Amino acid sequence: MNEDASLVRKYRDYKLEEERTEKGIRNEILTEGKEIGLEEGKDIGKKQKEQEMVINFYNQNVPIDIISKASSLSQEEIEEIINNYKSK
Repeated sequence: MNEDASLVRKYRDYKLEEERTEKGIRNEILTEGKEIGLEEGKDIGKKQKEQEMVINFYNQNVPIDIISKASSLSQEEIEEIINNYKSK
């Protein structure tokens, strides 16, 4: 094999490895982004469920301190949810 062909082969191998590395990094970033998105979605869903529960209890005239114990939310958080609900 002459020297030019050897250099071309080395360059091609280098570019292939560079491409594989870039694809691997992109896949890692995409996977991490999906995981972050799923966690954020779970958090949003949990918060919405808590708000629904608070409003349901509130509409049944359950006292805020009982709602707090049942939901593990603070009384301030519950009052904020109720105030937001009332303002709609």
